[in-house]
Amino acid sequence: MLKAVCLFAIASFAFIQTGGAESREAEQVRETGRIAAGALMTALLPALTDALEAEGPAHAVDVCSEKAMDLTGSSIRHLADVSDIRRISEKTRNPANRPDTGDLTMLKQFQRRLPDTGPESLIRWIEHEDGRREAVYYQGLYIQPMCLPCHGADDQRPESVNAILRERYPDDEAVGYQPGDFRGAIRVVVTVKE
Repeated sequence: MLKAVCLFAIASFAFIQTGGAESREAEQVRETGRIAAGALMTALLPALTDALEAEGPAHAVDVCSEKAMDLTGSSIRHLADVSDIRRISEKTRNPANRPDTGDLTMLKQFQRRLPDTGPESLIRWIEHEDGRREAVYYQGLYIQPMCLPCHGADDQRPESVNAILRERYPDDEAVGYQPGDFRGAIRVVVTVKE
């Protein structure tokens, strides 16, 4: 049942993205998702920038590994309809950010549309067997120049960063990016009220 609902939602979303009128419910989910994603970026980017400026890229890895999850959680405390927020990617660094099957489908939607300057956001609808409804809002994340000391090619990352990554994330896949590359998405779960 859940699989059928997800497939229907993806087909419905494709209609929405190609010019169909977006429902009021979808507009509300999109607005809540934008607010939550904005709150996350407002909390995380200054912490990373401060770390980079104060102590360099190795300290930025510390922020991501030790503070990012707390910053992520605290960024949504004021949003009653948001039950979860995290960053996801097909190329993960932190295994806790590994996408589920539905997330992978949505990440591929972003990637398929990239040559056409893909969508800023996508929505996936979920109906649970107990009758609860949720919407998962995705906002694309793209590599910026400031990301390269931790996420760039081998020759763009200082050895101090590579050493920390080998120690903390031996299965790290989140490297080899260039500015503008699709990194993943901010994933926001919004409870849909009847």
